[in-house]
Amino acid sequence: MVATAIIQAPAIARIVRTATLEQSVRGFVEAAVARGESAISVLRREILPNIARPLSADVGLRFTWSVLLIASVNFLGLGLQPPAADWGLMVSENWGGIGANPAAVLVPAALLGLLCVAINLLSDSLAGGRQWQ
Repeated sequence: MVATAIIQAPAIARIVRTATLEQSVRGFVEAAVARGESAISVLRREILPNIARPLSADVGLRFTWSVLLIASVNFLGLGLQPPAADWGLMVSENWGGIGANPAAVLVPAALLGLLCVAINLLSDSLAGGRQWQ
């Protein structure tokens, strides 16, 4: 998980920086600076609320990518070892017996897919995409 976080850190920093720079040239931010508000206050009141939606959409995609990366590493046997509980590891352990018991492979794989879809739907909902009815 640490390696996944290290891999994601530069891209997250780049997206946060780009979104912040885009908002920093807006008139309402310049007005807040002209009023004499501190940099922390401008970030908290003006910039952060305006970059929250794009960042929540990005977090959903990155979380999904990270879950699939960790499951793939565990499937290949490079991550957790057999006593641990992981869906990628469960698919790997039961792969040889797929003919006798396909549910042992399909259930963890389906749950991984369901988790990824659910996280993406939630992040899209928070980002202002599709609203839950």
